[in-house]
Amino acid sequence: MNPGTVLGQSIAAAVVLTALAAFGRPALVIALAAAGGLWALAFNVAYARKLGGQGRTSRRIRGDQAIARQLIVSYGIPTATALLLSLGGWAMERTVGPFSSAEVQGLLGVVSLMLVGWLASSHVDWYYIRSRVDGVVTKPPCRTSRDTMWKGVTRKWYIHRGVASLLTMFTIVAVALIVTVMLDREWPGALGAIGGFAAIAGVGLWLMRDEIRNAAPAVSSARSPRYWVGDDLKYDTDVWRRRGYVLHVAIPVTKLIPLHRYSGARMPDADFVEEPATELHRAHCKPTAFTRCLAAVDDCGRMNTECLWGLPREQVGERRFLVY
Repeated sequence: MNPGTVLGQSIAAAVVLTALAAFGRPALVIALAAAGGLWALAFNVAYARKLGGQGRTSRRIRGDQAIARQLIVSYGIPTATALLLSLGGWAMERTVGPFSSAEVQGLLGVVSLMLVGWLASSHVDWYYIRSRVDGVVTKPPCRTSRDTMWKGVTRKWYIHRGVASLLTMFTIVAVALIVTVMLDREWPGALGAIGGFAAIAGVGLWLMRDEIRNAAPAVSSARSPRYWVGDDLKYDTDVWRRRGYVLHVAIPVTKLIPLHRYSGARMPDADFVEEPATELHRAHCKPTAFTRCLAAVDDCGRMNTECLWGLPREQVGERRFLVY
């Protein structure tokens, strides 16, 4: 996750939440925006306390400020719009094309819930996961590999990504159900021709086939991960034998930096590889502590180009509540 990713999510959330307010549900918009804003605030406060009086690099400061601006876009603009519409007594038309106002509100409501969930997941990434993996509030995993803290970070990474995926699947099913109700009322023949609810939902779920296929390994990893962030991982299957530094974990794939099987040197042919979680779950894994770069601070950047550990930092005072 990076601030650029959150920007796209923030713009989409602002558009959909504003539309939901315009289509007659300003109270729901205010509630969703308040929930999302309080969630981000809670993680920001925890991040500020963990940071304490430590300095941040100018790159991290820019990222923190970008996240703050995007929070205003995603939640501030829709909230202001909802309040103005409520005070102005805005009234919605009963129908919008073939859809009733309730169906439009339902579509916008479930999509809004999904986008707020995506933003919440991204804020976990930025304030909790990235601040640790990139060496902002603690030593990065390339210097403390196999510390049990990284087991907890890895589990939380799987859990929040899994919740976001489940929320997306719920949205797909809900949208398919609403569209099915509309088609059954307006064009029942067309509904039968395209295969009904199952066909509509199936298209959306097919787009998430990788997440669905990797659901079992993700659940197992959320309970007790076989490998952690920062591991020097040897993984063998019937087809290949490889070795890599675990950089990121996710539900469809795990991102590793390829290492030489025997020497542990970083392979120059690729910045990173993505291995399906199902393959690694079946593979014979041998996770060990990654200690090769402990001799020099700068070597951590070879394993994680976003790592801020050891870089010159801006000297900032302690921020007790907000860090921007």
